[in-house]
Amino acid sequence: MDTVDTALYTVDTPRKKSTRVTVTIHLTPGKDDDLIRVVTAVPLGQRMNAVKGILRGVAASGGAAALIPQPKQMALPMPDYDRKLDRLVGKMEWMETVINDWPGYFENLIQQVATTPGKAAPPPTPKEPEERVADDILQQRSQRAKKAKW
Repeated sequence: MDTVDTALYTVDTPRKKSTRVTVTIHLTPGKDDDLIRVVTAVPLGQRMNAVKGILRGVAASGGAAALIPQPKQMALPMPDYDRKLDRLVGKMEWMETVINDWPGYFENLIQQVATTPGKAAPPPTPKEPEERVADDILQQRSQRAKKAKW
């Protein structure tokens, strides 16, 4: 910041940032021969002013927008969001009706269970006898456990 002193006060004025714009172009022989002839026809030291004059002429005629390349339109199919949204809304409506029907469904289910003549619960199935480990094997295991240093 630059400091400006006056008789009564001091003012700090911010420095302006550079607004310089640099444009570089690459001209390829064979492809840009016409432009190369135009640029080389202008004497060195005057080319920048010549290019500025051309740009100002284009800008003044309102043709600058025509010089800016437009992005290519993509030929991709757009997703059908409306159809997907309709399907989603339909599923949500179905879920809402199911949730609203739950109390009536459970009430009917309880009434059916309560009014059904009682069936006796099936007798418990006998458990299969557990395999017993022989006493000598149990003794061997306990001796190994005693010897183990955990």
